[in-house]
Amino acid sequence: MVPPGYKLSTSVTHRKIADQALAATVLVEKGMAPEIIWEPPKLKSLAQLEKLGPKGQITAWLGELVQRPEGQPKLVRDKESAKEDFS
Repeated sequence: MVPPGYKLSTSVTHRKIADQALAATVLVEKGMAPEIIWEPPKLKSLAQLEKLGPKGQITAWLGELVQRPEGQPKLVRDKESAKEDFS
């Protein structure tokens, strides 16, 4: 049960690549060199790849391969009750 003035929310999560092999194939086809996209023994993180590739294109190229997993539930103050605290 959630106490009055609070609500359940989800925590922040980081994006991840669902299928690294397929993502690597897409990036190589788009002209990125394999030696810069791989970090032995796995593909570099999205943030690292975005710094290496054309601005805004990595996520566009990978499309649905970029996922943001569900965060863990957490208890946070409801916006309405928080406003009352500062009234």
